[in-house]
Amino acid sequence: IGSQCWFKENLAYLPMVHNNSDYVASSTAGLPGYGVYGYNGSDVNIAKSQANYSTYGVLYNWFAVNQISICPTGWRVPTDAEFTTLTNWLVSDGSVTAGQEGTALKSATWGGDNSSGFTALPAGSRLGNGLFGYLGNSAYFWSSSESYSGLSWCRSLFSGTAGVDRWYGYQTDGYSVRCLRTE
Repeated sequence: IGSQCWFKENLAYLPMVHNNSDYVASSTAGLPGYGVYGYNGSDVNIAKSQANYSTYGVLYNWFAVNQISICPTGWRVPTDAEFTTLTNWLVSDGSVTAGQEGTALKSATWGGDNSSGFTALPAGSRLGNGLFGYLGNSAYFWSSSESYSGLSWCRSLFSGTAGVDRWYGYQTDGYSVRCLRTE
């Protein structure tokens, strides 16, 4: 997309998986937390057998994004500025008008036209209390950029809207990751 090369699907790196209480404990301690939407267990093989794993990938707290290399060699979690470059390019290329970037990023099966090839799906999120929510309604993507203490920049897409929201999420929440090729 422009001069950037993005994963076409959500990252599915899963070295461990946390049930709700372990996820809360990890997040509270500032440690990496991993989850597969709707799976409240700790067996990686069972988590990987879930339909939500193969469709939506893994939901990571920001400590997993920030503390370890979760993307494969040659890839990284994008910065906030790199997400801005992505959305700005869609407009400057003339592919979409401002405020319509989400349509170009969303999968055609989720109300977008996927003209960018990004293929965003509504993977939902995992709240800091360990509970899952918003599957089928929203997609949240972490950046590697911290905004304030306890908060980091992310991007979100929602059902029924055409834009891309930039905001800061609680670092204890679980969001998707799209890796960006290093230059």
